[in-house]
Amino acid sequence: MKSQVRGWRTAVAVSLMLLLGTAGSAVAFQMRPKSSRFDALVVHDPSTSPDVATTPLASLPSTENARGAWETFRAKHGQTWAVYLDRRSGAPLLVEGKGIPWPIPKSPTVRTIAASLRTFIAANRTLLLADDAELILDPEASGPLSPEVWQIAFNRESSGISVVGERYLFTIGYGNLVSFGAPRWSRIDANPVPELDPTEALLRLTAYMGLHGTDGVTLLDKGKLQLIPLRAEATPAVSGGAYAGALGAGYRTALVWRLALRVDGEPGTWEAWVDAHTGMIRSFRDINDYAQAK
Repeated sequence: MKSQVRGWRTAVAVSLMLLLGTAGSAVAFQMRPKSSRFDALVVHDPSTSPDVATTPLASLPSTENARGAWETFRAKHGQTWAVYLDRRSGAPLLVEGKGIPWPIPKSPTVRTIAASLRTFIAANRTLLLADDAELILDPEASGPLSPEVWQIAFNRESSGISVVGERYLFTIGYGNLVSFGAPRWSRIDANPVPELDPTEALLRLTAYMGLHGTDGVTLLDKGKLQLIPLRAEATPAVSGGAYAGALGAGYRTALVWRLALRVDGEPGTWEAWVDAHTGMIRSFRDINDYAQAK
């Protein structure tokens, strides 16, 4: 039994590292031959700036509603369950315990196991802060970690729009649900209906880049709506810089158009997030991966 416990704990740790380590995707792996005239225009990805404020359940005051709800969960499924919340979102970063018995069919697939989780998700909506309709199965990030341990990952959509970097991860090992959590889960408060169309967003981007009719431009992404998490305005922090505001009040969101292009004679594949309401350039960066010169 101890070897089984060690097995699923190792699998959980590996799956979490994989989850956090695959937030970005490489477009290319090459040597960058020179600097670009766009380097000075870089706007760093704001979705990476909100710090996760890991909060053990026991650190919450007894009067906090979330603590009472999670204590009810532990009373039902066992007091050995450890619960860590993100104070910014109020959602669970990691919940792990001895396990909730989970029936696994003789010939399991990612889709059948994912379907079996839907009832649990719906029954615990107030704990997960997630609607079942928001969770879209990610088949590429889901599958067996070992013959007896399965990882199921759900990406997040709101109003049919993907939320960048947000997902739930569930681990089922040896016939038990042994862990679940979300690395980030923001409050969706942006209007999902854009005021700018993708053509206007592209005009804002080309003006920002200082492009002219003589520049040869290859448009790789003509505009995809996405929701991105941002820090909530004026949220308090403790001396170490970690978020210390009210539980669940540390995130806000912005609706953006994602655009990507290349410019003749300039290195890089340039990705931009243009605010779909204000036209603000929320992010602008070269998304190529470059080899390090040695």
